[in-house]
Amino acid sequence: QLKEGGHEVVGTGLTRVKKGGLVSLDLEDEEAIKKLLSTERPDIVVHAAAERRPEECDANPGKTRKVNADATAVIAAAAHKAKAWLLFVSTEYVFDGESPPYAEQDKKNPPNLYGQTKSDGEEAAIKATGGDCGILRVPVLYGPLEKIAESSVTALAKLVFPRTKEGTRADHWQIRHPTHVGDVAKAVLGLCAARARQGKSVKGAFHYSSPQSFTKYSLTVIIADILGVDVPDNHLIPDSD
Repeated sequence: QLKEGGHEVVGTGLTRVKKGGLVSLDLEDEEAIKKLLSTERPDIVVHAAAERRPEECDANPGKTRKVNADATAVIAAAAHKAKAWLLFVSTEYVFDGESPPYAEQDKKNPPNLYGQTKSDGEEAAIKATGGDCGILRVPVLYGPLEKIAESSVTALAKLVFPRTKEGTRADHWQIRHPTHVGDVAKAVLGLCAARARQGKSVKGAFHYSSPQSFTKYSLTVIIADILGVDVPDNHLIPDSD
């Protein structure tokens, strides 16, 4: 969408570089990050990469911290040195979810390693830029993917296809606002455009999500309908406890 808006864009990636026409960049390679930013001299840096998979976070906490927190500190410092504005895409998991909805200034209390490292990344970005950066917190996302498990939204299809076993319970109390990545891209574009127009008045934390709310159970029912799978009531049970 940035390219469609007439902006010159250099995208980076690691495992999917060949498919997306991206520049290869390993976020664990500090020197490579510094070299890229000093060479390209961008006006704005959008840092959207993260290790968010729960199983990977738990299995490799050190790598999770390097990617989500340490790399963010390096990117923020390099962007600041290059006089580029940093927009760091963070997560609603910097909050524990006990008292939603949350305002941008609410006290953070991450419930897991992913949330903690993203929170640490936020603080690192603020420190490295003297507070002159943007932090965009988003909820659970969905969109184009290679594997169904890449999004916790589409992963729910595993409960209905093949048909879930009798007695399977699905959370029907925790509210979620699943948001399409295309809409997040529009929010990113909007913030970048606002920064270009209004300068340093555009900074700090921002929240963005779809207005529609669902539970895991209601999402699963919708996915079953889309897939054309008839799931009997005694197979998928709403868990309201």
